[in-house]
Amino acid sequence: MAARNRGIEAEKASASRAPKLGVVVLSVCFVAVVATQWQGRQTWQAVDVEGASELSRGAVDSTLAHVVGKEMTDVSFADLRERLLAIPYLSGASVFQKTSNHLGVIVSERNPVAFHVTKGGSISMVDAEGVMLPAGRKVGAQCLPVLRRKDGATLTKADAAGLARFVQVVPLAIGRDLATYVSEVVLDVERDEVIVVTDGAQWRLRWSQTEHLHAALQDAAALMSSGALATAQNAYMEFDLRWKGQVVVRTVQHSGPLT
Repeated sequence: MAARNRGIEAEKASASRAPKLGVVVLSVCFVAVVATQWQGRQTWQAVDVEGASELSRGAVDSTLAHVVGKEMTDVSFADLRERLLAIPYLSGASVFQKTSNHLGVIVSERNPVAFHVTKGGSISMVDAEGVMLPAGRKVGAQCLPVLRRKDGATLTKADAAGLARFVQVVPLAIGRDLATYVSEVVLDVERDEVIVVTDGAQWRLRWSQTEHLHAALQDAAALMSSGALATAQNAYMEFDLRWKGQVVVRTVQHSGPLT
């Protein structure tokens, strides 16, 4: 008798719990539906960009201009990132939700180290990895040397990369103060030379022997700072560094680079 009573009570308890469980499930579903609809109606109120300078800012802003005011569910982070990486001035991009209605964007810019001028007169920039970039409107104020081939041909990708590395070695070897006067770096493929042109001197180096370029430039810089060339201060000087361990100095009454 007692066992039967316990069974009846258990059935009553189970029956009373069933409606409550149904109410809970319906409530969760309702909240999920409402949240989904709410999120779908939410729009991006602002885009916060980090890492973009004058070099890329215009292109970045143009790429992101359509985001503000769009519903969140209509904006693909992956698609935005791909569009940002298509900007030639950028090497990296990250897109994320910064706050409830603010989109965050962090970009990494390429580092222009020189200009490149072709025989036809078109101008581009070369970054630290030798990648050719369109010449932006704001780069004219930058103190960057010009890279070119002596025969006027367009630099190959390998030559551009090599000259870009070379341009970055020059300040380390001869000092940043002197390096700011570097106006041109000329590649003479036929003679296997690279020629660094400054206002008062020209430096000739063997292009195929890049492993000792740093030491050769240091030798020439030390010679210039030693005062040994004081008598030739008014002459245009050429430092011939094509032979390892030797610095050959020639002076000419000339206002520009030797060719």
